[in-house]
Amino acid sequence: MIAETTDLPTKFVKIVVTDDRGRYLVPELPKANYSVWVRGYGLVDSPKVKATPGKTLDLKAVVAPNPRAAAEYYPAGYWFSLIRVPEKGDFPGNATEVLELRRVQLAADPARLPWSVRAIVRRDDRQMIGFVNFHGPPGVNDIEEPDAAELGWTVFSEHRRRGYATETARRLMDWARDEHGVRRFISSTTPDNVPSLRVHEKLGFRRTGQVVDGEIIFELAP
Repeated sequence: MIAETTDLPTKFVKIVVTDDRGRYLVPELPKANYSVWVRGYGLVDSPKVKATPGKTLDLKAVVAPNPRAAAEYYPAGYWFSLIRVPEKGDFPGNATEVLELRRVQLAADPARLPWSVRAIVRRDDRQMIGFVNFHGPPGVNDIEEPDAAELGWTVFSEHRRRGYATETARRLMDWARDEHGVRRFISSTTPDNVPSLRVHEKLGFRRTGQVVDGEIIFELAP
């Protein structure tokens, strides 16, 4: 449960947890007018109610209509706690190097966060089976196309050939189109990576004829 006011010299917020019967007490509130509402896992925020210290409220929790709506209010640490992450030694190839690079990039420029690494998590058991990421916002790509976003994916070997990479890459591009208006995408892979070549074909990528650092460059455009 949250109580918030802007009546004081600085914004003041106090958060408390209810007991098993849903009862709560917000102690030591400075005298002011407050907005009070319910927030919790599996819920969306309840309508805000105006109140002052000493007033008794009967607030109603609002169950989220779907997991996506609930996720808007979940702290990131809660989501992380649900994921079954493999041990560091189980990450294949240079995966840990890629993740470390993205970590360094984020530390230098937090604005890259929406374009950085995302875990690929299987729905039924919440097992992390790989990761996907853009190299950065549009314009950050191997061929320096100003309006193109470059994406890459890694699915751990024991989970390959099940459609996970195709589904994940398609959803990531949908997000970039819907949220940021991106229309051109770049990707790359080595000539001997047959599963990745197959994913590029399924997604509709076409070869540009370019090779960068030994990797074939692909493009997907309207």
